[in-house]
Amino acid sequence: MSEDVTQGRSVLLTGATGFIGQRVLTRLLDGGHKVRAVSRRPAHKLNLPEHDNLEIVQGDALNVQDLDAMLEGIEVAYYLIHSMEGGVGDEDAFIERDKRAALNFSSAARHAGVKQIIYLSGIEPCEEISKHLRSRNDVERYLATDGVPVTVLRAGFIIGPESAGFKMLSGIVSNMSTMMISSELKHRTQPAFVHDVIDALVLCLEHPEETAGKCFEVGSTEVVSYFDIIKEFCRGAGREIKFVEVPWIPHKVAATYISVSSGLPYALITALAEGLNIDLLIENTQLYELFPQLERTPLKNAMQNAWREVRGL
Repeated sequence: MSEDVTQGRSVLLTGATGFIGQRVLTRLLDGGHKVRAVSRRPAHKLNLPEHDNLEIVQGDALNVQDLDAMLEGIEVAYYLIHSMEGGVGDEDAFIERDKRAALNFSSAARHAGVKQIIYLSGIEPCEEISKHLRSRNDVERYLATDGVPVTVLRAGFIIGPESAGFKMLSGIVSNMSTMMISSELKHRTQPAFVHDVIDALVLCLEHPEETAGKCFEVGSTEVVSYFDIIKEFCRGAGREIKFVEVPWIPHKVAATYISVSSGLPYALITALAEGLNIDLLIENTQLYELFPQLERTPLKNAMQNAWREVRGL
């Protein structure tokens, strides 16, 4: 195994204001790396820290001119862009937008001499799914088009405050005393605690010889159902919910209610719900074989830690 990169690297961080991006930013700055954080909004409207090693730039991955300026002098680029809230009812336009952004990024990264792209993707399902969900995995291939080594980290349900899944559950649980449970929630997954995902994302930057150009999957060793996740969430929230099993719940009705109660876009809720129809299990454990120090936090501990963070404990 190679030595880790101890000297600060020049890093581009897209999605810097997002749930994952903000946490990656903190870790990169703490690690002594020079970070160029990108947002489509101007810097004065962002809640990002002031730091000598942080440069904030406004830009759009769909704009080739923006990308050239973003990537100038960059060694490693985090690609944390994926419009999950788009595309429902307009899948073709959504897929084309994601494709164009990734291809533009790939080309600009090659011209700028970027050495590694790191992309957080989703677990690739075996079953046939909608084009909307498949798009996230298609982006992996688009980013690699022009030859820059792409490190792909695939994760399923990520447990942590401010994640879309956590917000969705919070909206449901806070407004219900009885909850209908359909057979879809018996599908299985291996959720990932957000701190474990951030550890893996940063580790890929610090060990490029082992990780550049490779695809990994991250998540707990436990195989649980989505119903297990809901029940553990309720325990953490201190809510006693009566669960009633039903054969089927109309998706549009459920998505509308959850959108109103959680404040999340209807289209995002619909996209998240699509993932409940399939098993999302880890088959590739190579990252943990290379780096056995990486944590794989069990569901119960992950949910407890997430709620401690929510409560500021």
